[in-house]
Amino acid sequence: MIVGFEEPASLDVVYVETAGSTLWLEREDDAHRHRSLFDSVRRSALSPEDSRALVDGLTKEFR
Repeated sequence: MIVGFEEPASLDVVYVETAGSTLWLEREDDAHRHRSLFDSVRRSALSPEDSRALVDGLTKEFR
């Protein structure tokens, strides 16, 4: 999760939660890298309608 703050001088931070720990990444390049990765995944994602159709199709296939 990328956490942003309203204050102009504040940098965004990245919160990473795993099964065994949590991390706060506070460097500006960490936030930029994670934002870029998130944007890439979002561009590759199916639309909500296509996602529903895929899940519906898989549900029917495995019944």
